[in-house]
Amino acid sequence: MGKDIAALRDHNWISRQLWYWHSSTAVGGYYSLPGYTVQGNPTIGYGRNLIAQGISQDEALVLLRRDIERAWNDVATHIPWAESSLSVVRFSVLVNMAFSMGIQGLLGFHEMLTALEQGNYEQAADAMVNSLWYRQTGTRAQTLVLQMRTNQWPPEPGMTSSA
Repeated sequence: MGKDIAALRDHNWISRQLWYWHSSTAVGGYYSLPGYTVQGNPTIGYGRNLIAQGISQDEALVLLRRDIERAWNDVATHIPWAESSLSVVRFSVLVNMAFSMGIQGLLGFHEMLTALEQGNYEQAADAMVNSLWYRQTGTRAQTLVLQMRTNQWPPEPGMTSSA
């Protein structure tokens, strides 16, 4: 019985802390963008100190999944022909680009998007190569260009492309 009471107390304490951090303006409340402690350490959410604690791989995967879903929805909304006209492999190139540079950054690729809408994948890939994004991004950009040209997923890490 003592163990049950301790578990309940712990649950109540956690619930109280969640309520306090969620609703209290005394501790700053929720921030969707990074803030900073008085020591200058970046924080996010309800004050998580990213220098002292960071995020776990599980937390990073939750964020990644949501970010990919958001990028997918942004591409489908802002480039309405893409989801129905492109293969999922090529559509995912756009999602990947929107994920990293935001939908507005992707929408700036006028030549690439025009070529894609016309079904000219070589020209779309060439437009990717002839961009500042390509020069700055490195291996990921090279992989996405190849994916656009070939309509094939890149090999998974540790796998050979002949498999």
